[in-house]
Amino acid sequence: PPPPPPPPPLFFFKPKTPTEIRLSLVGSEMCIRDRGRKESPGMSTRGTQSRIDAMELSQLDLSALVLPQANALATLNGAPCEFFLHKEEWFRAPFGASHFNNPEATRLSLEFDVSQSAALPAMQTLDEAIVAAAMRQKLFGSKSAQEVRESYHSLVVSAPKYNQLRFRTKFNTRGFGLSYFWKFPERTRLNPEDDLKMVLLRPHLQLKSFWSENGKWGMSVDCLNVLGKTTDDAVCPF
Repeated sequence: PPPPPPPPPLFFFKPKTPTEIRLSLVGSEMCIRDRGRKESPGMSTRGTQSRIDAMELSQLDLSALVLPQANALATLNGAPCEFFLHKEEWFRAPFGASHFNNPEATRLSLEFDVSQSAALPAMQTLDEAIVAAAMRQKLFGSKSAQEVRESYHSLVVSAPKYNQLRFRTKFNTRGFGLSYFWKFPERTRLNPEDDLKMVLLRPHLQLKSFWSENGKWGMSVDCLNVLGKTTDDAVCPF
């Protein structure tokens, strides 16, 4: 009689496409994948966390904003809430992190002068959306809407002494959430420890974590990537 057919294979492996391989990489595999990649704005060692295709703030539908609780991050339609203030405008940051006075500091403030920005209404809308989300999610229990609104520390703040409106952000000098600074148009790395005052900036931002202190509450906005150029279009480190 003819020999019996060979037994069926115990496992069948379907070859993965390049896209499936990329999406399945996690942890140290992502570090290996990204290690040889040339860094450029919107594509840093954070992998997909920092996207150059993030929209301008004015284009976001903030009605779907969800504020974080505990150590979570704010989300918009289930994804990180990333945005540019404006993709064409450049901003001055005359105050905040102009100097690193404390070498132990790992998280510094950076305020952008947005007094004349076309995106200012969108920034004010973001503040309103944050307050609305806090009330919708009942983050403050029995507090009235007026109490929630009055205790909120806006991202857009007034500096009467300088006749300015500023947008408050943070940036990290080390660690997993390290903020990346770049020359424009070369897209090579900049050193943020030098003076920021004479450089125009274009930040790529993420609405991140909730904070509460001394009867006030608010949201932090982190710089992910920041392009910088001098006022005469020449590039200098900052």
